[in-house]
Amino acid sequence: MRFAHALVCSTLALPLMVACGEENQPVDAQTILSDTQTRLNGLSGSTSNLIKKSKWTQDLLEANPEDVSQAAQQGEDLVKQLAEQLFKAEYIEDEQSDQITLRIPGTLLCGELAGQTMADPQCLAEVEKYPLRLVLSQPSGQEIVIEVKIGVMPIEVLQLELRPSEVAISGDLARLKALAESITAEVAPGTIEGQWEVRLAVSSDGQQVVLSNSLENFKAEADVEGQSVLMELKKASISLGLNGEYPEISIETGKGKVEIPAELVFEESQLQGMLKLSTPEIVSTMKQLAGSEAVQIKGSIKGDLQLQLADEQLLLVSTNHNNGQELVMNLSMGVEGPQVEYRSSSEDMIRWVAKTKLTQLAELLELPEHLVNEELTVEMSKQTTLQLLSGPSSDQEHANLIRVLEGYFKLDSAAANQSLQVVADQCLLTQSVEDSVHPLTALSVGQCL
Repeated sequence: MRFAHALVCSTLALPLMVACGEENQPVDAQTILSDTQTRLNGLSGSTSNLIKKSKWTQDLLEANPEDVSQAAQQGEDLVKQLAEQLFKAEYIEDEQSDQITLRIPGTLLCGELAGQTMADPQCLAEVEKYPLRLVLSQPSGQEIVIEVKIGVMPIEVLQLELRPSEVAISGDLARLKALAESITAEVAPGTIEGQWEVRLAVSSDGQQVVLSNSLENFKAEADVEGQSVLMELKKASISLGLNGEYPEISIETGKGKVEIPAELVFEESQLQGMLKLSTPEIVSTMKQLAGSEAVQIKGSIKGDLQLQLADEQLLLVSTNHNNGQELVMNLSMGVEGPQVEYRSSSEDMIRWVAKTKLTQLAELLELPEHLVNEELTVEMSKQTTLQLLSGPSSDQEHANLIRVLEGYFKLDSAAANQSLQVVADQCLLTQSVEDSVHPLTALSVGQCL
């Protein structure tokens, strides 16, 4: 559907955020239209310049500098073209002292924006039925707010907040669902809620750009064959910072849960019930350290990861006995293998615990005993450096698996009734064992081979 394609292109070209609700200032139509074009062009130009000189972008896309530069310039030209085409005084439908309303014509949506030299009649009819309007206001001198509305009885589907060095696009999932239902004349089953936002910010000196995407208070619920399917997530966000050479990625998630009906069938046996997953809060950043090939990951985790089936807990991963403890990992490639430095923000050791209880699954899948009830604990000193080595080889009975360069590394297994602690200058060694035996029985501690 050409209209739908044009609508997506035009609305998503407007990054945005929810307005603050302040009383709007008086606006002059020509000024606010010109300022909107200028700010969009400035932001796209700054972003394009950073992408052009970013070696990381070239490596990621596996492209030469000329191709990356050309693609960035095409993106910049597209934003400039859209800004000039959408924000024209001739599209003004209503003008108030504190806001103006643009009605975007079908000839534009179904013609140039749809890549057509002649507007399709069917597309023009759809635009007439579901007109696109942009409502521009200015709550303060620093921000321009654009509400994107669709329909004869307009439904606000997106909102844009535009500042000199920042643009953000946001919307409400329930409103988007309502719009889809009004267009298709069909009620979509279940409910969906949540607020999403995409934001682009450029530093005042134009040397850094941050692109972020977030979702808050997400909830989706539907009925599937008489059983409820539920997904909830308090918050999820990811951002990418780019300063020309070294990128920085940040990820944040709030507590979440998923509940779906499940049925496992194995030969003549079956197990039915609700499969429930709950996730912890996670905050982390990842960046390449300046002047080196090392990558640093910094973050914290609050809460546990849990998996249940038919009210039986299958898996529990306790992320740390010190809830929310910040942990820093520096990853680099050594001569003999990858090297990992762990640094804890507290005075305590670093500790993770994983528990499995697979009684019902054991009967169904004939699992080995050591997988049915296990409690596996990994512990390290607050400053630990490990080197990951090659593992087993065919020409020797034992082989180095992990070398401890600093601190200690400890591994405990309740099912294997085994505890292994490796200190500095020692290695965790491995050898081959039968599949029916607990894999930890293949491990031992000793001098590095």
